[in-house]
Amino acid sequence: MSSALAPTELRGFNSPRIGPNGVKVPTYLYKLGYDATTQKAWAHWQEIREGEMVGRPISYQELVQRTGVEFLPRTALPH
Repeated sequence: MSSALAPTELRGFNSPRIGPNGVKVPTYLYKLGYDATTQKAWAHWQEIREGEMVGRPISYQELVQRTGVEFLPRTALPH
């Protein structure tokens, strides 16, 4: 699963908007990885800007904290 997020979709950020309808401009991109055999999840998180380089993956919990969205069912991850 991958998606782009505008900052208002992230907790505590203000989103730039464009056009007469105020369309949100995405500033972050994420991609969620999940291995069902090991029940491990991780995410790649990147700001959308010129010259941005790919960084180390972040934890699933960090992705949930940044987005406020639980992408996987609780049964997908070990407790």
